[in-house]
Amino acid sequence: MTQYVENEVLLLPLPSHNQSTATIITFAGYSLIMLRLLFRLLRYLLITFISVCLLIVGNHFFIGAVGGLLVIHDKDELPEGATILVLGSGSSEPGRWINLNFENRMAATRWVYEATPVKAIVLSGKYQPPYYDEPRAMYRSLSEQGLPDSLLVADYRGVRTWESVKSASQQFPEDKLLIIAQKSQLQRALFISLIMGADAEGLAAEPSPYRHWYWTYREVFARAKCTLDCFAFILKIN
Repeated sequence: MTQYVENEVLLLPLPSHNQSTATIITFAGYSLIMLRLLFRLLRYLLITFISVCLLIVGNHFFIGAVGGLLVIHDKDELPEGATILVLGSGSSEPGRWINLNFENRMAATRWVYEATPVKAIVLSGKYQPPYYDEPRAMYRSLSEQGLPDSLLVADYRGVRTWESVKSASQQFPEDKLLIIAQKSQLQRALFISLIMGADAEGLAAEPSPYRHWYWTYREVFARAKCTLDCFAFILKIN
């Protein structure tokens, strides 16, 4: 006699209404916690961003205020027998374009040379071959204006303002430095000289009437970098 066995089907019990509600509540609670954590993180990031921005802006005005105290505003204030440090500014081939910042720095340097005795004129800047040579451009311009070559010193270590001040203060450690540049860079250079312990004052060359927003923002971040360099310098000394 043949015996047939029916296939058995395993039926799982359906979740009750209470179980479904509990699952939904648990998921909602987890999502709420994650959302709160996300908002808290965004709040901290926003506060950090605003704080950093305020520090950078405050640092910008602080360096300007401190460096501005060492800027000469009158001919009678010019020191005698000082070493002039002209910060790098490039020119171009004749007929291409005119860098008014460069021309005004050269005019200021000549004015100081004619107004008071100077020991040397350090022309510090960048050299990016084959076309960009700041010390050579400044040297050529001042030489053509009649300044003696014996006073002109080309300094190719001035790849940035920090290095220009450092190099001049090391080359002429006993001399008074008279730094020439436009106001913004000059204030930063004088602040650097103060941190380095160099005896320096500054003369602001006339600014270019064409001022792009890029240079304003560049100076803000250059001063932030300057502050970091100053902290590193102080820590290295100590």
